[in-house]
Order: sequence, then structure tokens, then C-alpha cells
Amino acid sequence: MVTPEQHYEFLKQHYRASRFEERNNSSWGTAYSQHIADYRYEELQTVGYSLISSHESATGDAIIYDAELNKLDTIPGEKKSYTTQEHISND
Repeated sequence: MVTPEQHYEFLKQHYRASRFEERNNSSWGTAYSQHIADYRYEELQTVGYSLISSHESATGDAIIYDAELNKLDTIPGEKKSYTTQEHISND
């Protein structure tokens, strides 16, 4: 498992700045990004993976990652990840 510091740097690299460190202010809280990192790190410890939503992601794509910061194609335990269009056409 990575350290909390490595995890924070991973989030800093993959989050939109406006959704992470740029929120460290009096409105959101001066340690907003650290709270996000702590919560996601705890999730890695208990569940084994976490995610960055497409709304928060710097690329606009959701990122699922494991405790070693490997990017995953699907949520662990899921058989297949579908796009919205694939899901609609397969139902």
C-alpha cells in the first residue's frame, strides 16, 4: 500500500485543481484537499480501491484506482464496465 503522501500526490495529479487544492480556502476549509485525500485513503484501506469521478477528474474521465495507485478498467468485482450507450442497447 502506498503512503498517505504518495496518495495525496496522485490525487493532486489527477483531480481538477478547482476541485482539489484550489478549494483550500475559508469557504471550503483551509485543509479541504487533505480531507478529501484522508477520506479516499481510508477507503483504499477498507475497500481496496477508490475513484475520482468524471466531474472531479482533470481529464473528465472517471478514474478507478487500487491501493497501489494502479488505474483499473472496472470496479473490482464487476464483470464488465458499460458505457451508457452500451448499457441501453444491451437491456
